[in-house]
Amino acid sequence: KYRPLNGDQRQLASGPMQVVQLDFSQAKIYLVHRHSRLVIGRPTLVLIRDTMSRVIVGFAVTWEHESWKAAALALGNMAMDKVEYCKSIGLEILAEWWPSKHWPEELLADNGPMITKNAGHLRSALGLQIHNTGTRRGDLKPIIEGGFDDINDDLILDLPGAVLRESRDKDAEAFEKRSREHATLDIHQFRRLVVRYILRYNRFRVL
Repeated sequence: KYRPLNGDQRQLASGPMQVVQLDFSQAKIYLVHRHSRLVIGRPTLVLIRDTMSRVIVGFAVTWEHESWKAAALALGNMAMDKVEYCKSIGLEILAEWWPSKHWPEELLADNGPMITKNAGHLRSALGLQIHNTGTRRGDLKPIIEGGFDDINDDLILDLPGAVLRESRDKDAEAFEKRSREHATLDIHQFRRLVVRYILRYNRFRVL
């Protein structure tokens, strides 16, 4: 709580895609099955954000928990041509709307799934430098931590099925039950909304 704030995140990178930051979060929304419309649960949202430009360069919405598999989906999306990707989910975009199809020099992640043999293979095969923060040191990667606050405030909390309150008291249980009752989106619909948010955010972000 009283840890001093030393330095500036902008000092980590002097150019785009020099350092990207990756993190996971359980999305604050309940989703339903595409066909049965029964509530399944809350998906995992993975975001990758460029340190210098603040652009969201890759993402994943998946039923995988916080894991290497979930991270690999976001890393694959980061290196993918976004025009082709958006076309695959039914969206037509211009290349300049999301000009992110590159591999970074360095990756900053927390003390989690990126400390695995698979991450080591990634490092040796592609020459990617992976840096891991300590436990409970979200302050060392505030750019990606703040990215989840932004997407929650600007998109998720306004959607049907959003979890507006999270705690362990009885009132929170009532809120969670109400969220499940109001859930109407499936994971494909939610993914498209996340892409639309990313496109809008990347073009009109304030640095």
